[in-house]
Amino acid sequence: AGAAAVAAAVEGGCVGDKDAAGPSPKDGGGVVPDDPPYIWVWEQLKSIRQDLTVQHIRSKLTVAVYEYHARHCLFNGDWGEFNQCQSVIHTLHEEPGICTQEARFEFAAYSILYAVATDQSVWEVSRRLRDLSSDA
Repeated sequence: AGAAAVAAAVEGGCVGDKDAAGPSPKDGGGVVPDDPPYIWVWEQLKSIRQDLTVQHIRSKLTVAVYEYHARHCLFNGDWGEFNQCQSVIHTLHEEPGICTQEARFEFAAYSILYAVATDQSVWEVSRRLRDLSSDA
């Protein structure tokens, strides 16, 4: 139904018609709820992450999206999604010029805490500590 609706709007000349687009945030018909539920924010961030990945965009924006999503997951106790974000963040942080040293340390600390909280081996926790000291 979604593709058919888009096709009908294009054929019917609705594209570009302000009234056909529905309420905008400027008109007080905001798209984002005042206090969005976790899953709503999660879906939006996941969608943005997928777009960035498909388009091979590796920039400060990419880092900001992944870091924000990882923090959001931590705050809400979503360990699985946090770990997915964290693995990409780790590779993004290795690229020059797209993240801060503070962010590297912050996410290295999260990585260590994640390893401890999920009962990973002492070897894995030690490896993460070594990685942290090599960044210093």
